Amino acid sequence: MLTRYDDASRDWFKINTYGIRPDPLVGVIPLVLDEMLIVFGGFNEDYPNTNVYELDLLTNTWTILGVLNIKMPTGIRKFFANNKRQYAFYSFNSNF
Repeated sequence: MLTRYDDASRDWFKINTYGIRPDPLVGVIPLVLDEMLIVFGGFNEDYPNTNVYELDLLTNTWTILGVLNIKMPTGIRKFFANNKRQYAFYSFNSNF
């Protein structure tokens, strides 16, 4: 589920989305680029997510951009970006 906070009303609103939605996940790494929300990483109850999803914020439509064939570390994730590069920081356990 995707929600939006409205400053004027100080309330949250559900946003209806379409397309191939991600499974419910915790610990994802989100990135907003222009009018796109990119989501990767995270976990559901059974396994780590290796799909990379894009949400077009103008049409509210999800698509899968691809699959990362990498072992995903567990732990705290921080993400930031500038105009040319994106960075993800992990604090993970020694089992990685």
